[in-house]
Amino acid sequence: MLDIGCGTGRLAIGLHALCKEATPQYIGMDISLTAVRWCRKHIARKHPSSSFLHLPLHNERYNPTGIRLDDAFRFPWHDASFDAIYLYSVFSHMRSPEIRIYLREFRRLLRPSGHVFLTAFTEDGVPSEEENPANYRDAWKGPLHCVRFAKDYFARTITESGLTIDRYDQGTETDGQSGYYLSLAA
Repeated sequence: MLDIGCGTGRLAIGLHALCKEATPQYIGMDISLTAVRWCRKHIARKHPSSSFLHLPLHNERYNPTGIRLDDAFRFPWHDASFDAIYLYSVFSHMRSPEIRIYLREFRRLLRPSGHVFLTAFTEDGVPSEEENPANYRDAWKGPLHCVRFAKDYFARTITESGLTIDRYDQGTETDGQSGYYLSLAA
């Protein structure tokens, strides 16, 4: 399992609590070196099936001095390396050019029977992409606090990457984000 935007290991901690006897291989990745160091110290030392990687990628909100993504970017794993890729509240802080790069990489990294779970702010009847929309759920402040997408635009972004939407749950996640369950397109 690959957990992109692992933060302080919320998913890893839950996996270890649920799978006491046979913990799955887990890789957490984050652009925050502080979060990765914490996870290495408090999770990886106790659970050798878990590892944490810092990728210093650019994000205007969380890592403004990081490395900017371009079309040549590749995550540091081999093709078909993962059964599951998980991103919780990651695309809610990214713009579509970077999201397209991530989705393209997910297509490369997923095993044929693999799945992706991600969350994003998506709605009907809104602009294709909007950063910190006025009068939307909360008083969003600062760069990339909330990036909202038109539902159909976001769906096209996913399918153009070679993935298919298996399930969509509107507004069921934190702060009203929607849940997307993806797999490789046939």
